[in-house]
Amino acid sequence: FNGCSGLTSVTIPDSVTSIEVFAFSDCTNLKNINLPNGLSTISGGTFKNCRKLSSIVIPEDVTIIGDFAFEGCRRLTNVMFPEILIKIGSGAFTGCNTFTNVIIPKTVNYIGPSAFSWCEKLTSIEVTKGNTEYVSMGGVLFNSTKTLLVQFPAGKSDHYTIPDSVTSIGVRAFLGCSGLTSVTI
Repeated sequence: FNGCSGLTSVTIPDSVTSIEVFAFSDCTNLKNINLPNGLSTISGGTFKNCRKLSSIVIPEDVTIIGDFAFEGCRRLTNVMFPEILIKIGSGAFTGCNTFTNVIIPKTVNYIGPSAFSWCEKLTSIEVTKGNTEYVSMGGVLFNSTKTLLVQFPAGKSDHYTIPDSVTSIGVRAFLGCSGLTSVTI
């Protein structure tokens, strides 16, 4: 269905367990999609540039959200991640301009570079207690030892002081942070 710009609504049966790469990419008028309960994987680019998609319920069995799966879904306001999610791919939610807050479940053990970059209204990335790979401090995403700054929310503004424990800054960690005026390293 890649590029089917006239497509506005989709219902997928529960027998579907995986949606493959770019399946609904560039369906620019897609507003509603009902994902099946048995879905375990949302592959890379699946909903890329579905600009009118404003909400989506990710089923409880999804463990992987692929690279750039929801990139450019500018109206996507909120996503609730299932408690068994283990991977959020690179750029998975890049350009989701209306996100304000993201909560990462304790089961996530991989978040790719720039997973939440260019999310202009995102001011906080929180991590559920018990996650062994990631932690949040002041709404900023770090690895569990706070030696790697993974992602700075693009909607945060003013000045930011990187904690002394940080020895590395992740790829594109500050991408799209137009309100950030200064950083102390």
